[in-house]
Amino acid sequence: MSQIDDIHISSIKDVITPRELRGKIPNNSPNFVAESRDTITKIFKDEDDRFLVIVGPCSIHNPDEALDYANQLLEFKNRFKDTLFVVMRVYFEKPRTRGGWKGLINDPDIDQTYDISKGLFMARDLLNKINSLGIPTATELLDNHTPQYIMDLISFTAIGARTVESQIHRQLACGISTPVGFKNPTCGNIKKAIDAIHTIQQSHLFKGIDLDGKVKVLETKGNNKGCIILRGSETGANYDPVTVENVVESIKNSGLHTKLIIDTSHGNSGKDFKKQSYVVESISKQLLDLNCHIKGVMIESNINEGNQPSAKRSKLKYGISITDSCVNLEETYKFLNILDIATKERVYKKDISNIRKKIDILNKKLEYLLKQTFNKDNLEQFTKISNERINIGKVVAEIKFKKNPELFRFYKSDSKKIFELLTDEKREQEILDTYDDQFIKDVFLNIMFDCKMVQVSRIQELLK
Repeated sequence: MSQIDDIHISSIKDVITPRELRGKIPNNSPNFVAESRDTITKIFKDEDDRFLVIVGPCSIHNPDEALDYANQLLEFKNRFKDTLFVVMRVYFEKPRTRGGWKGLINDPDIDQTYDISKGLFMARDLLNKINSLGIPTATELLDNHTPQYIMDLISFTAIGARTVESQIHRQLACGISTPVGFKNPTCGNIKKAIDAIHTIQQSHLFKGIDLDGKVKVLETKGNNKGCIILRGSETGANYDPVTVENVVESIKNSGLHTKLIIDTSHGNSGKDFKKQSYVVESISKQLLDLNCHIKGVMIESNINEGNQPSAKRSKLKYGISITDSCVNLEETYKFLNILDIATKERVYKKDISNIRKKIDILNKKLEYLLKQTFNKDNLEQFTKISNERINIGKVVAEIKFKKNPELFRFYKSDSKKIFELLTDEKREQEILDTYDDQFIKDVFLNIMFDCKMVQVSRIQELLK
């Protein structure tokens, strides 16, 4: 009788179950992982003003080097903690176009022995240690069995350009507990990523394994924490403002409110790791637009720059990628510093814009009341609104003075003189024309408004 099963299979080996692995390496930081996932979700919902930075090696081939990188990245994370939410890129599975090393889980010894149980152990152990340092982790999922082994240690998941259209991976993304980003495919068609976001928001039933490695039918609730990662394509980059705006328009037309992450490598850098700096510069400028939908960046970075062939471990140079080329830690710090400055400026503009909207509303209310015949009731209302407006004005001043201490010294020294001059309305424009700084002009105009609309004695008291 002819053999018709497994004719292309040369061997079958047992693999450690997810429950066994979790028993050997329990999660030391479950609350930290939950908080990190929540923070990333809030960033996508505009509930957290920080900018998401997913940064790290193209792939992990040496856990000791990865932990060294993580310890140095921790210094950057703490330095920029008020403006950037730094997540370490920890990739264990690599899609290959024409073969090659498939990652730490598949071949941990880089010698084609494929000790997958060992690879899973090394991966989980490393993730646990990085989380214990206080650094959230991000990874890309390729194998649909891997999540049960490591997903409780992951804060963000990426689905790559080669698998974004895969039904298996869309179902996988629908069921995992993290925010998930879909890269545009290598052809550049953004619609594929948009379709993927729509798909994962729905409920699905599919086959998967449980913690004991048994095949089960899984029913999902849907995952509404999806975003799109622009990584460039075979035809060129897609991080420029015009392309980003077109992508945003396509997303809106599809009925989604999905945010964007920009991948500085791959098609966006033309596979030249040094050109990641151009992408970071462009992102920093786009962030100054308050309507910008870019909420994060993905950077390929390692201890040392460049890459090297995936030779035997004993022949590998320290801290250098064996897959895609990466920038070094020094350059990484420069990138984060650029994004820190841009994020501070963006938050500043956003705060001032929101406060000005409140002031405009109050001004209209005051102008309306001034046109009415004054009595006890509307006088009390007028006073209440005036006081509210003054308090908001103080908040504006505090924000601007914090940004520029020189303005505070100017305001304290000249405020009384400003008041005296501005009581003469004929000299208002003359005074305004003597200063270039827009905020100082705003100070004048605000005081003028208060002079006209609030009791002079209150203004004098305010300016003391």
